[in-house]
Amino acid sequence: MTDLERVHAEIASAVRARLELPSPGFDHRLLDAVRTPPMKPRREPARRLAVATSVMLAVLVVAGLLWTSPGFRARLRTPAARPPAARPTATPTLAPPSGTGFFYYIVRPPMQPVGSARRSDWSGAPLPAPDPPKGLLGDIMASPDGRYFAAPVGTQEVEFVDSASGAIVATYNGNALDTWADDSRHLCSLDYSAAGFPSGIRTGLLVPESGVQTATVPIVGLPADAGGFLATCSFRNDRALLVAGRGAQPESTVYAVQLSTGRVLFHRDLPAGTVVFTALSADCRYAAASSAQQADPHATGIVTDVVDLDAGTVVAHLDGAVAAFSGDDQRVALSQGSTGAASVVEWRTGRTIWTQAQRVIVAEGVRSLPGEAAMALTVSLRAPQYVVPDLVLVRNDGTSTVVSQTAEVSTLGSVGAAG
Repeated sequence: MTDLERVHAEIASAVRARLELPSPGFDHRLLDAVRTPPMKPRREPARRLAVATSVMLAVLVVAGLLWTSPGFRARLRTPAARPPAARPTATPTLAPPSGTGFFYYIVRPPMQPVGSARRSDWSGAPLPAPDPPKGLLGDIMASPDGRYFAAPVGTQEVEFVDSASGAIVATYNGNALDTWADDSRHLCSLDYSAAGFPSGIRTGLLVPESGVQTATVPIVGLPADAGGFLATCSFRNDRALLVAGRGAQPESTVYAVQLSTGRVLFHRDLPAGTVVFTALSADCRYAAASSAQQADPHATGIVTDVVDLDAGTVVAHLDGAVAAFSGDDQRVALSQGSTGAASVVEWRTGRTIWTQAQRVIVAEGVRSLPGEAAMALTVSLRAPQYVVPDLVLVRNDGTSTVVSQTAEVSTLGSVGAAG
């Protein structure tokens, strides 16, 4: 390496080390100062010595100037800064696997309006259940995730109870809140006009240790003479389904209402050959339209169309009346078909995964594990008179357990599955 190349190397090394130079362009000025004409092949010893001395002096000058630079001295005293260590980030809490949740049910004497609350896991094993509040006037209504339940203790008074501790976390006194939404924190109801027709959707947000924050959004686009009931309420999809009829007509139309605006998004009429909507999915996507009222214990030959409400098309035709959809929309609870049996069926394929002969599924007594296919069914003997029903747990694989022979399912949930 020549002397000039060595100067270049020294300066390049200083630049790579990020050492500060006294002023911009110093390296170019230094090279201009030490630049010499090209060497001739033969040079006198005195000239070679002068060149070498000049180069060495230049290097010493560079070193001296760098040493006097405050930035350079600071770098000698302070170690080079390292990139900050990666901070640990919170990882999402996974929902427990299917089968680790629980559901509530009511054990009541025949023909009695009030019974005692029980709780079971998804294997059918009993779990301790918190005592309902004193003065309970009706059935408890638990959130889909099982964390809270609402207990009516007065004409318009409801206490909200933490299902794990049994502590009362909020009290609500006002017009009824009829159903839990799918997020397990809101409840929904209809408000009515002076003429008795639905006029708005009222929601209540449960805030533990604070109360229930209510709000009402007027329904926009619903016919003035449409009367009906609120079937489902989905905050996850910003939608509620109102099943309604007009005038003297039966409830034969589903209206999809946007919760945030109250606007009617669309409506779907019953398909030809059906007379009643018997079930709607929790996510407000599907409806079951049957050819006869399921409540008629003598009815046979009932058939059901499954309607995709978003598309407005019939996507399946089933033998029997649908009492409920599973939490994942994949299965339905059927009863009173041509065989007179109660069953759980994959509606897209028609495959039966569970059945009991000569049984009827009580439509109001079916609940499903949120987001899953496991279902708790209130199953009664197919007879004209009232028969105390059984509570049957049907799992995803078709296995079943009779949880109670004198029970009516009230509500259920799996902690962590929603909310």
